[in-house]
Amino acid sequence: MINKLLSRAKLFLSKKNLIEIKRFIIVGSIAFFIDLGTYYILSIFLSIFLSKFFSFIIASGFTYLCNKNWTFKHQDSDNSLIKFIIFYIISGNLNSTINSISLYLIKDKFFSFILATGFTMIFNFLGLKFFIFKKIKIKENNMDIYYEDKYEKFVLLTTIITVFFIRILSMQMIQDGGDAFAAWGVSKLLLYGHSYYFSHITARFGMIIPAVIFQILFGSHPLVYYIAPILASIISSYFLFKITLIISKSSKLSFFVTAFFSIFPEIVVASSQLKPEIFSTAYVLISFYFLLKFLNNQKNKYIVFSSIFMFLSYMSKIDNLFFVPGFVLIIFLKSSKKLKYSFIFLSILISLILIETVLYSIFTPYTFGQIQIIMNTHLAPSNFDLKELTSIFDLFKRYEYLMTFWKIILVLFIFSTIFIILNKETRKKYSLFLLPVLSFYFFITFTIKSLNPIKLAIPFEQRYLTVTASFVIIFVFIFIKELFILIKPKLVTFSTKLKNHVKDDNIISRRFYVISAILIFLVFSFGFTKNYLSYYPENERNFFKLHPLYIIPNYYKTANYAYSNGIPVVFKKEIAERFRKVVLPIQELISKGYTLEQALKMTNTSKTIYEAALARYNSGDFKPPYLFIYCFIDIDNLFSNGKFKYPEMKRIKIGNEEIGIVISEKFLNNLKLEKNKNQRVLLLKSSLFRMYWEVLDNILE
Repeated sequence: MINKLLSRAKLFLSKKNLIEIKRFIIVGSIAFFIDLGTYYILSIFLSIFLSKFFSFIIASGFTYLCNKNWTFKHQDSDNSLIKFIIFYIISGNLNSTINSISLYLIKDKFFSFILATGFTMIFNFLGLKFFIFKKIKIKENNMDIYYEDKYEKFVLLTTIITVFFIRILSMQMIQDGGDAFAAWGVSKLLLYGHSYYFSHITARFGMIIPAVIFQILFGSHPLVYYIAPILASIISSYFLFKITLIISKSSKLSFFVTAFFSIFPEIVVASSQLKPEIFSTAYVLISFYFLLKFLNNQKNKYIVFSSIFMFLSYMSKIDNLFFVPGFVLIIFLKSSKKLKYSFIFLSILISLILIETVLYSIFTPYTFGQIQIIMNTHLAPSNFDLKELTSIFDLFKRYEYLMTFWKIILVLFIFSTIFIILNKETRKKYSLFLLPVLSFYFFITFTIKSLNPIKLAIPFEQRYLTVTASFVIIFVFIFIKELFILIKPKLVTFSTKLKNHVKDDNIISRRFYVISAILIFLVFSFGFTKNYLSYYPENERNFFKLHPLYIIPNYYKTANYAYSNGIPVVFKKEIAERFRKVVLPIQELISKGYTLEQALKMTNTSKTIYEAALARYNSGDFKPPYLFIYCFIDIDNLFSNGKFKYPEMKRIKIGNEEIGIVISEKFLNNLKLEKNKNQRVLLLKSSLFRMYWEVLDNILE
């Protein structure tokens, strides 16, 4: 036994392995100084959190490239980058855990650091050698597949890098509309053991659980808020590329579909916010990807994974169940055992929903689970968005209120669908894959409570269509590609012949993707920055100083200075325009002598909608103070006597103005807000959330 271990140790300490160990230590040492140097340089300009984040990314990138190309001389085609990222997340957490445990036991900070670093170095070396950069022997007769696979992965990597930079560039301020910051706020309630409340927002655990996980890993700094949606967006892009590749068999088409998806306006907005749209997109795409994998080899595990991710999409937004009929139809029409596999998909999905409902009935007052919560809140009859319609055609008229980019893409999608169905070749190749998105649009359009009068069962807003954007874009690009082939067959033939005469098509193609990626990023950057700055006053239009990576750490510092020092944080009452549009015309008619019933009839407004709008009109909107509370107050300031607690927003009337005030409880008894005292306050602004130091008198003028 001992001899066997010694022989293995000698084998491990062979000349080749010792060279690799030496190179690994050199790379690690240089990476340490890169991390340290970058951290100190960046900390001059950026926050501590951001400085450490970027220094770690740069050092890890250096580690990856040097260990791949120099230490282990790894040339094989595999998912080494993805494996490296996952492995280093595990390694980083392992390092922190060992450091914390040893510090607790030994009480020596330096020795704990050395112990954690030494253990992690061994762990990293073994992981890199035997897992990340493991040598794979390629048989000669498989070389064509090998190079094709390597080329495809180059395109995928180029695409994901492009998407990553687009996501960082297009980060936007946390929305003060309600859903986004509320989800972040309740994730803290879960994390710190505070009593939980349920609404249509807080029941969406498909997006709240990721927010909790990233707070556990990285803390509750407001910049951590962006990690989950950005990662969900990148994951969506990865699976969209894979799906397009499976359907179209074209890396080029997959690249452009994914790139266009990443700059689609609705996706740009969704990728910066902790809202259900981008999480729904990720889960539905993963579910569809596994469905396609199942169609390829009919293995049970893929149908199980597809159903599980469909359940996660339901956990993000219940409307995503509208995809299910399309999924089931595909399984029924394409699988070898139609009823069996359709039953497996549906039984797993229904079982998971039933398990969720049972857990709700045990641990909450909601016997019927998420559906009951949503029926009592988002789908309640008093919901302003559940309008009554006068005609069945009004169901379609709702699409008139979409923004121009949605109208254009949906019109193109309609043409694409007609073309794919009518053309024999395209019908055979693509028509089946249209079923999920067509199923979604059918139910989102026609789901109503009653016919006379026509009452909507679910609200209809533009952002609810975001989850379909990926599918719509795929088929629009397929339509363009197939139309091009149909109209220009000679040109396609000529380009193919030309391709065959090129000596190094692989290099040209790689350059094509890199140049295309750079151009897409530059064109998007120009358009996005111009549009983004247009929302700000002319004297404030500095994109870098308005970017969340710069402005949020400053806001965070300002917010906690004000809160810790008892400086009132104030916000003037506002009334949303959509409630004004309903209430003011009716009140004007009443002031002219008409009865309420007459005014409602003249404005074609139901009494339920008017009452809901009037309630919101009278109460006003005070969302920015809650964004401030949930996102910008440091965790240490939210604990009182060892218990986690959010401060309350106080509503105070001064003269004719009603303002909301946030102040720490320990300063609450001494709070005095008076005119003509030149009192300094921190003023919050809505729409694009902002903070300003201001004098109270200027606010009340």
